Amino acid sequence: RAAGAGAAAPGAAPARALARWGRGEPVRIRIWGPRGNGAAEAVEEALGRVQLEAIEAGRRVPTAVRGSLDELAERLEIAGGTGSFAAAVVARALDHDGVTIIDLGRDRRAATVVRVAGESDAASALVAVVQCDEPPAPRAGFVDLHLGAVAVADLAALAAQLLDRAVPRRWAESLHRAARGLPAVAAELCRLAAASADKGKKKRRRPRY
Repeated sequence: RAAGAGAAAPGAAPARALARWGRGEPVRIRIWGPRGNGAAEAVEEALGRVQLEAIEAGRRVPTAVRGSLDELAERLEIAGGTGSFAAAVVARALDHDGVTIIDLGRDRRAATVVRVAGESDAASALVAVVQCDEPPAPRAGFVDLHLGAVAVADLAALAAQLLDRAVPRRWAESLHRAARGLPAVAAELCRLAAASADKGKKKRRRPRY
C-alpha cells in the first residue's frame, strides 16, 4: 500500500512501519522519490525513533546494516552482478535479525530486490530506498512511502534548525526555488551558506599590520 511520509516529520511514517518489527512481524518498506528528497535522513530518523522506543519499553533494540546492493554483497561475501546475485544478497540480508537498508538509487536490480523481499516471510525488516519520479508498481507485502518536494514553510524550519536562527520568508522562498523543494538539497545549500558566512567573518576579523 502507498502512503505519504509527511513533510514536517519525514521519519514518522517509516518509524510507524518499522515498529511492527518489534512485534515480530516481517517489515518491508520502499521509500521512493527524486534524488535529494532526504530519504537517507528520514530512514536514520525512523531508525532512531524505533531504537529509542525499544529502549524505553525494554524490548530488543534493532541493529541496522546499510549499503548499496554491491556493498552488502561484499560484506556478505556474495559474488556476481545481476539477476540471481541480487536475489542471493536479499535472501542473505533477510537472515539478519534487525533492519537492512538497501540504497538502490536507480539500480536496475531494484525490481528483483523488491520481489524477493516481498515473497519472503522472514521476520526481519528491509528498507529499500529507490530514486524514481513516477510511483513504482505496487508489490504485495511492501509499504510504499513517497518522499518528494516539501513546502516553503518546511524548508524554512529546516534552515532555522541548521543555521540556528529563523530565516526571512523571502530567503526561504529563494531556498525553496534553488533546492526545488527537496530537503537534502536545501540542507546542503544551508551548509554552504553557513560556511560562506563563517569564512566572511574570519576575513573581517583578520588583524591589519
